[in-house]
Amino acid sequence: MRRAHAATPADYAVFLVQKYPASAAGEGDVATWPVQWANESLQLAKEAHHALVLGDREEAQDRSGAPHFQWPVTLPPGYAVRSTGEAEQQLAKAGERLANVLILIWP
Repeated sequence: MRRAHAATPADYAVFLVQKYPASAAGEGDVATWPVQWANESLQLAKEAHHALVLGDREEAQDRSGAPHFQWPVTLPPGYAVRSTGEAEQQLAKAGERLANVLILIWP
């Protein structure tokens, strides 16, 4: 919301709708929409994680002292800006998709 200079969630919603008008809600039978959306999300995740560099496994402890493993991640240049834009676009699509499903349920 900060990047959009939105003071409220409603302001942020207006910003997203203006920036990302009319996304694809789904094609064909409504029963296939979740599969379409999941496939789209998997492709976006693949692209988002493509240039990440994972370091070697390290042993660490959580706040309670329990041991666990973690892997340091190096982000490519521009990742934060690119991923924020993608996240905003996906948020706009999710809102539109939810609206379309609710319209189908309660016309």
